[in-house]
Amino acid sequence: MTSIPDSKFVNRVDGEFQTVSAHKLFEGKRVVVFGLPGAFTPTCSEQQLPGFDTKYNEFTAAGIDAVYCVSVNDGFVMNNWVFLMFNSLPMVTVSGPMLLVWQLIN
Repeated sequence: MTSIPDSKFVNRVDGEFQTVSAHKLFEGKRVVVFGLPGAFTPTCSEQQLPGFDTKYNEFTAAGIDAVYCVSVNDGFVMNNWVFLMFNSLPMVTVSGPMLLVWQLIN
């Protein structure tokens, strides 16, 4: 298990974009967090995100509470990407200054 440093993410809740801290977002949950280089890129759209979507039920069956897809794209881009490419997903997409977060984790 890895502890994620506290940083800010943007996600959409009930139609509104909100900035939330990583600690608040993940607090008390078992989560899968995966990062993608960018929305609308061919590999991310055709292989990576659909691959995690396919595995979503396996994650939840294993006791995972939530699956988060993170990218450096802003919240508007992430939201539109999911809507246009997939209509909806069971996982949550968040955006933020992820380079700093991944540097701190590694």
